[in-house]
Order: sequence, then structure tokens, then C-alpha cells
Amino acid sequence: HTRSQQQHVLEMAEALEPLVLKWMSLIREGRWQRHRGQLTRCLQDIGPIPVAVDCPSAVDRALWIGALINPLPGLGVAPEIRPALLEHAQDPVKCLEIATDGIRQSMEYVKPNASIVWIWYHVSFIISLGRNVGPVPDFPGWALLRTLVQFFASIFICSFLWFLIHGSKNKVLSEL
Repeated sequence: HTRSQQQHVLEMAEALEPLVLKWMSLIREGRWQRHRGQLTRCLQDIGPIPVAVDCPSAVDRALWIGALINPLPGLGVAPEIRPALLEHAQDPVKCLEIATDGIRQSMEYVKPNASIVWIWYHVSFIISLGRNVGPVPDFPGWALLRTLVQFFASIFICSFLWFLIHGSKNKVLSEL
């Protein structure tokens, strides 16, 4: 690899570290672990994130990300990237792209819905009779309206289906 290619690879590898820290925080805070201490055990098994000083160690970092977000037993929060990483292990840029895309997709999956967080905060505040329940989350804007419309549309559809199913049963029973 040329010097500029290696520099690009090292920059890509370095950019993964803050993503890993954010991902681990989302997994712990969002209670995504299927077993108590699952993430801690995974980190004990795979060790610390490899230091990327050259192209081979950058690939090691990408493979480590694959082991982190796709542990055994699985967390079920990330696309399966391990086969693709192994297939492209000779291409550091491709490996790092796969690892970056995988961890970003996982973060999107586990990231709390801003509308639900906002609603949950206010419900908790009311239930606690105005006691402090933590910092007020940012108002989600139009996302809140979209979430409420989806919620009420779901209720309407379920009610309609319930009426169709049970309304026809009542009609048949009344004719007997």
C-alpha cells in the first residue's frame, strides 16, 4: 500500500473507536443485553480494541468490531458482518467500510426513538407527581406528531379488525 492509502486506512480505523464507545453506551443504557453482563463477558473474550498502526492491524480492528457487534451468543442488534469481513480480509478499506457500516446500522437500530423518550419522560413526571425524573429530553418536533399518528392509526386498524371479526361472529350467533 502507498503511504496515502495507508494513511486513509489508519484514519478509517481510528474513526471506529468513538463509534465503539457510543455503541457500547447505547447497548448498556438501552438494556439490549440478553443476559446480565453479556457485553462485559464479550469484551473479556475478545480483549481490548486493537491499536491500528498499519494495514494488517486496521483489519484486526475491523474483525474485532465484527466480534463485538456479532457476539456469540448473539445480541440480535446488528447485521451479521463476520462472513463479509472474512471474505474481504485482504482488503483493509473494504473491511473497515463493512465494520463502519455494521456498527452504524446497529446504532440506528438500538438508538431510542426521540418521541418515545419524550413521551416516557412526561408520563414518568406525571406519575411521580412532579418529582425530578432526570433531564428533560429535547422536544422531538414533527417526529412526535408522526409517532402519535402511527399510534392512533394502529389503534383504529386493530379496532376495525376486531369489529370485523367479532361483529360477524355476533351476527351469526344472533341468527341461530
